[in-house]
Amino acid sequence: MKKLPILSLFFALLLLGCNEKKQSEDPVSNTDPTEEKDTETPTKTETYRNDTWHFALDYPPSFTVLESELPGDAPVINVYKKNTTHNPPFAFHEEPDLFYLSFIPNGFGTETPNGEQQSFQEWSGSLPLDFEVDQEASTVFLLENGEPWAYMLKFNQPPKDWGNYATIFIHLPIEGFSAECINASGNTKPMAQCDPLGSDTVNYKGSINANDRNILNTMLRSLRFYTGEEKEKQLSELIQIEHPLPNLDVTSPLTIKGKARGYWYFEGSFPYKLEDANGAELASGSINADGKWMTEEFVPFEKQIAFEAPDDERGYLVFKRANASGKPEHDRTYRLPVLFPPK
Repeated sequence: MKKLPILSLFFALLLLGCNEKKQSEDPVSNTDPTEEKDTETPTKTETYRNDTWHFALDYPPSFTVLESELPGDAPVINVYKKNTTHNPPFAFHEEPDLFYLSFIPNGFGTETPNGEQQSFQEWSGSLPLDFEVDQEASTVFLLENGEPWAYMLKFNQPPKDWGNYATIFIHLPIEGFSAECINASGNTKPMAQCDPLGSDTVNYKGSINANDRNILNTMLRSLRFYTGEEKEKQLSELIQIEHPLPNLDVTSPLTIKGKARGYWYFEGSFPYKLEDANGAELASGSINADGKWMTEEFVPFEKQIAFEAPDDERGYLVFKRANASGKPEHDRTYRLPVLFPPK
């Protein structure tokens, strides 16, 4: 697959200036009733909430948020690390030291970064996302060592008021970055003479800091969409887990026991999965109601699952409201933090 170059238009924009808007509202503390939080002790975060595009995200104090526009009046929301030497807005930049997320509700062009890339359908990795992405259209960008350094997410169904070309682009900072151009004969050539549109390919070298990846995963776990039509109930009013308790060791086989409101189920069941700290799936399936589920009252459930514990110490039991519509704004997700005993 040939890789298209990044538009130089971004750099022209930085010189000419763009019509940037301030955030529509200041960050608020994590007390919003629509939030879906882990039950582990949270680190200090701030919450960005956008009632135009109906999404919210928790981010660490070292990050900031900017609402702006890309060429063609394309709205963009950047969540990026402070003290960067580059000027936002960011879309699909390739500057290796950048760490940001770009939310582009109406999409923006077709250009993507150079270097090795795979569709999510081809990729064997995972991200801790609580909404469905288009596996064929979503892309992961890889370093020469196979580590992902960027992701372009396309929705299976766009959220409320987002366009059909809606995109989320994620860029992780690359340590020890270098680029290499390879011609059709397999020989290296100067980057200044590289032609990725022709027969040349570009390899990116470097590594991704584990702490940066953890920060990204934490932000992605907090990302949620909402309808904006009514005040949503807290998760504790919708689902309650009696076993296992949070932040305790779990082993296989594991018995899951709890209760959920009837409308958490669909046709008497709802999906679950067990994942490691990076979002890789260890087990998944559905949990059935233990009784009549067509009610607004709590309905009990119990399920035994088997899994192979990962090398990571921490993981999550993820309980999702059954969402027959598939629309992200109707998703509700409860994440229960668990620990895996050392092997």
